[in-house]
Amino acid sequence: MHDDRSRIREAAHETIQRYEREEEQATVQLLMARAGHGGLAVLAQQETLAAVNMAQVHKLVMHKDFRSDSWCCAGCSYIGEGPTPSQCAVCGGQATTTELGEAMVQAVLQTDSWVELVAPDARLGAYDGVGTLLRHK
Repeated sequence: MHDDRSRIREAAHETIQRYEREEEQATVQLLMARAGHGGLAVLAQQETLAAVNMAQVHKLVMHKDFRSDSWCCAGCSYIGEGPTPSQCAVCGGQATTTELGEAMVQAVLQTDSWVELVAPDARLGAYDGVGTLLRHK
């Protein structure tokens, strides 16, 4: 009896994981299709960050292991790439060092948008492992 429960639990877990991977692949495919046709999507770190900073994101899609150096302004919440400057390039406020993936996730969630972290995918990997479906342009 205990062995049957264990097998059922294992089979259910495998089914759920397979379903999640299929959903992730479908999301990446949608992202690629929309971006490829000039639609409501952008790919790559720089374009995605611009969309995040302009609050255009409907759904942020990024690899689960996405990591990059960045900074965030304490005054205007602008997120910038690379090393932390002495002050924000936008408003002159205090810039603090942060991890880009975390900063983008926080910014997107604050605008009631969605975030989907996906297993590494070669298609998305060709674009820094990040992209976004847009609300508007």
